[in-house]
Amino acid sequence: MNSIRIALLACATLLTSTAYAANEDVRSQKISLAGLDLTQPVVAAQAYRRIQSAARSVCRDFDQAGVRRTLWSKCVASSIARAVADVNAPVLTAYHAEKAHKARPERVAAR
Repeated sequence: MNSIRIALLACATLLTSTAYAANEDVRSQKISLAGLDLTQPVVAAQAYRRIQSAARSVCRDFDQAGVRRTLWSKCVASSIARAVADVNAPVLTAYHAEKAHKARPERVAAR
């Protein structure tokens, strides 16, 4: 595995704005993971940061003055999840699961 492509499908199911929904762009960014030993946690973390940076770049159009911040967050999260799944490296997958879990706030039931 030499590289991975981070892709965003801007489709109607993700977007609420009909202006954006009409534009079914596919944006992608190729990143290299060549030479990385993804069985090492430190290296998997480096790969994750590359994936995260690419996802933020690919999803940048949704972060315009915070108006679409929720869409941007969903885009970044789904792009990272898809890329991690495509790499299919257990240590990277575990690192992503830990990061994703920390990003979700705990919900406390109201009494």
